[in-house]
Amino acid sequence: MKQLIYFMTAFMLLISGCKKEEPVSDGCIYGVVVDKSTGKTVSGVIVKLIVGDPTKVNNNAVEISSIVTGSEGQFEFDNLSYREYYLATFSTDFNASLYGCILSKEYPTCQIEIQLQLKNEILLN
Repeated sequence: MKQLIYFMTAFMLLISGCKKEEPVSDGCIYGVVVDKSTGKTVSGVIVKLIVGDPTKVNNNAVEISSIVTGSEGQFEFDNLSYREYYLATFSTDFNASLYGCILSKEYPTCQIEIQLQLKNEILLN
């Protein structure tokens, strides 16, 4: 009887040890970068994907990927885990910007239109 209990205990531990949660990585962030004053798409902008809040002092923000916008200003990051992300943009002609996005099971994709302002441009609206 003791052997049967030991066997059943070992079998249950083996089964429970095999069941591992796989990280979810089917989220996607995509969009387009446009000139705020003209609405035209902007190519050649560096878009960095960041985990952790880059606006906080002593943060743990880490750049996990970057891409340069295509000819129509488009960008896309896929195979992302469900969590909070930040997009930082950099360009020689436009001011830097920062946008946030949260991916979850309920909202696995995030579409963003990033509006950039030309450096040294003053908007009157």
